[in-house]
Amino acid sequence: MDSIGWIIALCFSILHVFGLASALHAILNSRTASGAIAWSISLFTFPYLTLPFYWVLSRQKFHGYVKLLRDHSLIHHRYREVEEFMDGLQAFRAIGSFDTEGATPGMGVLERLTDLPFTGRNKVKLLVDGAETFEAMFKAVDEAKDYILVLFYIIGDDEIGNEFKRRLLARVDEGVRVYVLYDELGCMTFLSLQYIEDMRVRGVEIHPFYTTRGGFNKLQYNFRNHRKIVVVDGKVALTGGINVHDDSCGSSKFYGNWRDTHSIAWGPIVQNIQFVWAEDYYWATANLPELNWRPTPAPREANQNALYVPTGPASSLPGGVLFFVHCIQQAKKRLWVASPYFIPDQSVIEALILASLRGVDVRIILPKRYDMLVMYLASFSSLLELEHSGVRFFRYHTGYPHQKCMLIDDDMGWVGTSNLDNRSMRLNFEGNLVVQDKEFCQEMEAMLQHDLDRSVEVGPEDYYSRPLLFKLGVKIARLFAPVL
Repeated sequence: MDSIGWIIALCFSILHVFGLASALHAILNSRTASGAIAWSISLFTFPYLTLPFYWVLSRQKFHGYVKLLRDHSLIHHRYREVEEFMDGLQAFRAIGSFDTEGATPGMGVLERLTDLPFTGRNKVKLLVDGAETFEAMFKAVDEAKDYILVLFYIIGDDEIGNEFKRRLLARVDEGVRVYVLYDELGCMTFLSLQYIEDMRVRGVEIHPFYTTRGGFNKLQYNFRNHRKIVVVDGKVALTGGINVHDDSCGSSKFYGNWRDTHSIAWGPIVQNIQFVWAEDYYWATANLPELNWRPTPAPREANQNALYVPTGPASSLPGGVLFFVHCIQQAKKRLWVASPYFIPDQSVIEALILASLRGVDVRIILPKRYDMLVMYLASFSSLLELEHSGVRFFRYHTGYPHQKCMLIDDDMGWVGTSNLDNRSMRLNFEGNLVVQDKEFCQEMEAMLQHDLDRSVEVGPEDYYSRPLLFKLGVKIARLFAPVL
């Protein structure tokens, strides 16, 4: 009995030693002073409960993911192809971008953030729902002649997911190369092993993104690859907020009408999107297939300026936060935003307040009902911080709005994967297609006005009229905001 007591005491002592060491690690590495205090006190006082959460959830940087294509890490002839693409892209640099006459700060900052130029001679079409998106996606897949590149956060083994698989396999049978990436955590409850095996047996190169690959990354469960990309032959690309599962088709038994947005693009922007896919694929496989790296213009009448902006935890800068803050700062008259979640970084909240104070019409469209209860509750704390700012909030009442997009004045907008939450801004790999074009923004305005017409404006009473138990839930949920 004495020996058991000594073993238990030894185990508790070891846990406290690890807790103390982890607390020191938190003090040295936490992004904020409040985070350092919270983690260090918890680790020192309750290491039995806090240690596993700290080592899984506290990391803010994705270690090991290197911009391999830019670091000459590919075999020589593959890197030369990418190098030539980077040079070729300069021929399509948009007028008014960073190093051209008449440069605009708005475009230049995003170019420096991505190390890629805004390009002209593009055509981007808004796809305002799942039906329109899958029609365009399946048409592009069916017309593929050389290769199809795929990356989705969620691919479902359901009706639309199996239709997507059937069409990919039909192209494989015709000699088209198909490469598929999926996020293993996002697909955990959606994608079956049989689905993956069916693809591999038929010749599809299908791989998880492998957030846990590498000796120091075994506990990297806090990161996601949230991007959605399809590229066909290096000539057409689709990207936006829509995943490949039945909910995205428009009707869900739980959510009702699923409201989401995607886009399809032609022109030099396709290689920009393909480049981001290639970086992710090289991380996952240490390989890169032969691809078309020759930028080609969209039809002559199309001349939209566009840039695909990837952000993620592998960057040395907080790209996701900077992207949002910069876009908000560009608004002079109007800033309309749609997001299913609203738990932004403090700097983004302050940028929204400043935009409203300088007279910008700031409107944010959010769901009426919740997707994940803890995120829904935590969002009320962020709403309270904007109570006296003049920022207007609207709850969408005819289904669940899952789209992520922003309209800035009358000449710039983006559609992508970034939510207004800390996870998208700091922890996820995201991608947003920024378009500078009045016609595209008119389409976005019509789409968002349609959403606003189906929404109800809400104010502080949406919180203050709730019962005490709800308010307590809001305050508790807010504690988890950094990892939501």
